[in-house]
Amino acid sequence: MRSHLFLFALMFSKICVSCQGVNKSDSSNCQKLYKEANNKLNEYYQFADQKKLDTVLSIIDENINACPEYEVKMVNLKVRSLTLLKTYDRGYKFIDSLDEAKFDKSYKKKFYLANFKVMALESAGDSAGIYKQYKKIIHEISEYVAGNPSDKDAIADLFFTKVKIESKPEVLRDLELMRQKNSIDSNFFDGLKTAIFENESVSNAIQK
Repeated sequence: MRSHLFLFALMFSKICVSCQGVNKSDSSNCQKLYKEANNKLNEYYQFADQKKLDTVLSIIDENINACPEYEVKMVNLKVRSLTLLKTYDRGYKFIDSLDEAKFDKSYKKKFYLANFKVMALESAGDSAGIYKQYKKIIHEISEYVAGNPSDKDAIADLFFTKVKIESKPEVLRDLELMRQKNSIDSNFFDGLKTAIFENESVSNAIQK
């Protein structure tokens, strides 16, 4: 569970959220607020103090609409904080409220929604439900990668997801097949292989 939270937080990036009725504040103040929120998140990682995450959410909720140039980064921090707080329902509703057309990749909204569902299902011990969610998102990302074979972020999302429900030999086979077909530097695939199997616990497949 702990490794899943880390991987999901790590994978969440580059969201673009629509903004209505924005009153811009000066850029320097927005930068200061973002840095403050980011520092609080880093302090949470250092001290495991939940109040740090509450502060992150407070800063973001109070200022995100006034700082459109920092909106993407603030949304990133918010989702990471909601994930670490294990407020899965709140996280799901937040992602669900965002316009799908504003995400940087076509599969991203479904990807984040599925991951929040998975974390809730993990808490309930629903292995069958977890497997079903992962299968859906693997299909979504695979279709995207088929049309965007050089997208490193999408490839990483795909294999960090596959390793959750497939055996290590299966994942390694698919990784090598993609390496052979792809023009991306081979070092990328070496690094990805190391990353997804760094923690042995994430390579345990969920049984159907």
